Amino acid sequence: MSGRFFIFYDTITASKNREITMTIGIIEDDSLLNQALEIALQNAGYYTISAHTRKEALDLLREKVDVFLIDIGLPDGNGIELYQELQMEKRIPAIFLTARDEEKEMLLAFDAGAQDYVVKPFSMKVLMKRWKWY
Repeated sequence: MSGRFFIFYDTITASKNREITMTIGIIEDDSLLNQALEIALQNAGYYTISAHTRKEALDLLREKVDVFLIDIGLPDGNGIELYQELQMEKRIPAIFLTARDEEKEMLLAFDAGAQDYVVKPFSMKVLMKRWKWY
């Protein structure tokens, strides 16, 4: 899947006086997209923790995470089911990032508690505006 999807990437920089207040958990199996998300979010002043598989996510993301960005199609599991498992201890907002644009998948994600559902390809700037409500 690597390289199959693209995002509209523009350099996003953090304000010099802005304190980092959020940690974003990135769960995305596409290495290029995972890295682009990390770079853009860190440049915007966020901490990031990333995983490429369900197993990595369960091992790494037990730390304090404020928002999840989760791909639904992971190589070793379903991102929606993973999100439900990660929420057992604490309710954490999530935005699902996926190539799946079927209504059924969207409804499953929202029923699981997702705050948003973003279909690839997407704009990084628009993605970051999506959690300004938080």
